[in-house]
Amino acid sequence: SSMNCTYYNCSILEDDGLNLPYMGECTDIRNMLYGCYTLTQVNFESLAKVIYADGFLRNCYGLLSVHLPDINRDHPLQEMSSAFSGCAALQTTTIDGESLPIGLRNMSYCYSNCSALTNVIPIPTDFTYDVNMSGCCSRCSSLTDDAIYKDIPFRVINTNYMYERCNGLINPTVNLTCDNVYSKQ
Repeated sequence: SSMNCTYYNCSILEDDGLNLPYMGECTDIRNMLYGCYTLTQVNFESLAKVIYADGFLRNCYGLLSVHLPDINRDHPLQEMSSAFSGCAALQTTTIDGESLPIGLRNMSYCYSNCSALTNVIPIPTDFTYDVNMSGCCSRCSSLTDDAIYKDIPFRVINTNYMYERCNGLINPTVNLTCDNVYSKQ
């Protein structure tokens, strides 16, 4: 089932937030809340079957924090490019598990332009597929050296602009375990 673009550019959602209790069967939430710039809070009861979450909270300028229930290492989520991109007030993102799913394939520009963001959701050390992380944290000026992805796993194939214009980084150390030969296959 799909909720693709359900509330796209809906500017009337207010500070009371939005409760989405019946999403347990949804697999596609792409651009669901894209551009809901007055939204400050969203509560998901379940995201158990979501596969596609590209841009689902993109440009929700007023969103302060978000918790993604059911997301863990074995979750079916594959796509989350630009998921939180442009959420300028977003400070924290959390999930139920210890890391994002091993089956994830795309995190490009996931947190791009989240200037207030102080944490990123941990990634697994052993992705199943090739993962694009291009621009993942670009322009996240509140991220510090201790709050970034420090170990980039083997299956990550693109890290271009990953920390572009992250002005809060002073002396970051990032360990790349990906292999250039593998990356070109």
